[in-house]
Amino acid sequence: MAVANDGRCDVRGLVKAFAWPLMLVAGVLAAIALTRPAHAIEEAQAARGQPFKVAVFYGSRTDVCYDPGDVEAIRKLTLDEAARLNAHGGVSGRPIELQFFDDRRDDATAVANVRTALWDSQTLAMIGLSNSSRGKAVFDTLGGDILKSGIPFLSNQSVSSLFAAYPNVYTMRASQDTDSVPVIARFTKQLNFARPAFVGLKDSVALSALGDGLRSKLGEGGLISDSRIGTKDDKPIEADLAAALASVRETRPDLLYLYIGSASIPDFMKELVAMGVTPALFISGRPDNLPPEIANTYPNAIYSLAWDRPPEVYNDRLRTLVSKSPLGSWLFEGKKIPSAPGWAKGECKPRNPDEAADPFTSENLRAISVGSQYADMIKLVATAAAFADGTTDIVRLRTTILERLKSAYAAGRGAFKGSFDNWSFVAATHGGARPVHYHPAARPRPYAISADTIRAHEGWRTAPDRNAVCRHRSDQGASC
Repeated sequence: MAVANDGRCDVRGLVKAFAWPLMLVAGVLAAIALTRPAHAIEEAQAARGQPFKVAVFYGSRTDVCYDPGDVEAIRKLTLDEAARLNAHGGVSGRPIELQFFDDRRDDATAVANVRTALWDSQTLAMIGLSNSSRGKAVFDTLGGDILKSGIPFLSNQSVSSLFAAYPNVYTMRASQDTDSVPVIARFTKQLNFARPAFVGLKDSVALSALGDGLRSKLGEGGLISDSRIGTKDDKPIEADLAAALASVRETRPDLLYLYIGSASIPDFMKELVAMGVTPALFISGRPDNLPPEIANTYPNAIYSLAWDRPPEVYNDRLRTLVSKSPLGSWLFEGKKIPSAPGWAKGECKPRNPDEAADPFTSENLRAISVGSQYADMIKLVATAAAFADGTTDIVRLRTTILERLKSAYAAGRGAFKGSFDNWSFVAATHGGARPVHYHPAARPRPYAISADTIRAHEGWRTAPDRNAVCRHRSDQGASC
């Protein structure tokens, strides 16, 4: 305290003594206020009134023996997230209402679903839409309407060229064009594979683009053979598969990119073994999802890129959520689909009913990962909209969400912290800045890349998991 010579309190001196600390505190409080939505400072109240709608697109399956759990996980985790948000004010005090659309893996239905969401004046955002062939059908048919609407569309597409013309369309997935193809090409060269070959589905937009991208990236003569497989009734044509096997027998590649659909890969591997030509494989899907009797007896390495899980799927955030909930609430995969053709053909096998339920099996984690990504997008939409200063003008809310995606959540500039994972988006492709993991199948003779070799190549580094390698895009803010 400042005291005058006569013992009295020196008020002017006291003010001077405390002026700078008070100014500093005021500055800090002002800075904090600027980083938060204006209405977030007020005590949150439950949302009420006319809801803002968020369209959620997915595709259910009836062709597999057991439900993979994606749809159930998407529905539950997004509804849980919306309920939490609505309990704390929703968007500008109004609730979020989720509108679920199932395309049942049909292009025409997918187009109709998106058209319905676009026609609803209260649609705040759209989330989902998997499969590049369905994505192409949607953008070819409704691209102009999607652009004109200004509705933020957080899709689940991997081929970014499909929506490059639409500034309001983003994707949760990394771009195949600028991520998957360069990663696979670099991997091929880094492990000194000299004779790679490609076998992929001709009618799949994503897989056809992948083959074209690899051919271009590897350069003249980079692929010693390139076989494209047609489909009929969503299954590879047997004659085309036989021709591809004959090409592999003749050219004898040292690495085979095998992208013919997860269900067809085991039989193709059997044929490779039978004819005595067993190159290393780079496959779609995950090696640990192959039948054990196939994966464990194949005499060469099997690789894949893992896009189907968030990089933090085993993190404390998720484990804490699971541990605080009833076990059954996190079990999504495994319900029998009686109508699946495999049961009538004897291809489906009953599971052991006495097996203990485990939410952390690889199959169930894959479902959780899909649902968690959609849930994080629900939270992103609401969090970004909160920066519109409490307005209920849906055009301003949509614009604010897109502005946040371009700025605060742009890779290299910032990230959005979801309930499950952290998110940022690459400006050039509007793709999620996701770490890329390569996974070798577990086998007696693993084909591993040494940490020293990884460090010698710019842009690559080892991930915390020693069984995986992650391509790190430092310019995009991604990490392993």
